[in-house]
Amino acid sequence: MTTQDAPQKDDRLDHKDHSVDGDWIDFSNKDKEIKKQFSVVPIPFHTHNGTDSPPVQSGVSTVSVVSANGFAGTVATATTKPAITISTSVNGILKGNGTAISAATSGTDYAPATSGTSVLKGNGSGGFSNAVNTDLPVGDATHSGAVPTPPNNTTTFLRGDMTFATPTSTSITYKTGSGSHTAGAGNITIAHGLGKTPVFFIVETFYASSLTLGNTSIGAYDGTNYSCIARATYTNANFSATNSSNTIIKLAGVFGNDSDFFPTWDATNVTLVNADNDQYTFVYQWKAWG
Repeated sequence: MTTQDAPQKDDRLDHKDHSVDGDWIDFSNKDKEIKKQFSVVPIPFHTHNGTDSPPVQSGVSTVSVVSANGFAGTVATATTKPAITISTSVNGILKGNGTAISAATSGTDYAPATSGTSVLKGNGSGGFSNAVNTDLPVGDATHSGAVPTPPNNTTTFLRGDMTFATPTSTSITYKTGSGSHTAGAGNITIAHGLGKTPVFFIVETFYASSLTLGNTSIGAYDGTNYSCIARATYTNANFSATNSSNTIIKLAGVFGNDSDFFPTWDATNVTLVNADNDQYTFVYQWKAWG
């Protein structure tokens, strides 16, 4: 085999010669000579009869989607540039089991939508129902919780220990009156009309022996403590005492003959008990609070 410039020969193959890297290839039936060296490119190639054969190909020729496990899909241009769209036939919220998907069940797989404004509680079946007051733990003095069921009235109140109680009345009732006492008559009983035991009592007394001489006394009592002030004009004597002989009335007399009284009370009466000589007739005015 010799290498030379490609000749112009009439006995070349009767098909079109191909140029590879600018060189000629001549397969001559007569000489079987290659006229010039060249680099061989295997595709495309010539057969002995001059026909072109395409390269042998292998691989995927088309694409499709199989519907399974809750999924489906479509493929556009399946044999050239596939465009795959995945879809599902399941309606609603999806749940998976590790293999496939299916529709979730309201009240079993998830809590259902709610309406209204009530406090909700679990119904034991995966859903909710409206709670009532007895569903919540009732609070007590040391634990928070629901308010105990109220007694449905307008007089009780809820205390700090989560119990209801009726408040002690804070209203003050006031009564007043007047009367007279005759010397030697003993104790004085005053019906105060409060309907309950008083909390405070005042009594004022006056005795006049002439147009210019007389005795006055003012005393108070709160259930525990006594106080009294008095004035004897004819002796220019003053008297002032607190818890002195439990006195709230003191009318000072000549030669030490006084008229002294101290109180006791209950829900009906205030009783002024005579504690000394009862020698004066006098008038009095009283006031009671309860």
